[in-house]
Amino acid sequence: MELKKRLSDYIKNSGLKKQFVAEKIGIPPSKLSYYLHGKLFVTDDFADKIKTYLESVGA
Repeated sequence: MELKKRLSDYIKNSGLKKQFVAEKIGIPPSKLSYYLHGKLFVTDDFADKIKTYLESVGA
């Protein structure tokens, strides 16, 4: 599954706010929002942070 879809589904299904998830990932909330709306190019470092977070929460 595409990383963006996994993250979006996790946020939707968990009921968590995007700001909370962004803080847990270690990125600004605006950067997360741009990413989820397809307006941000993802670097390997950024993708790794998301993958690590999703693995840590079992998503």
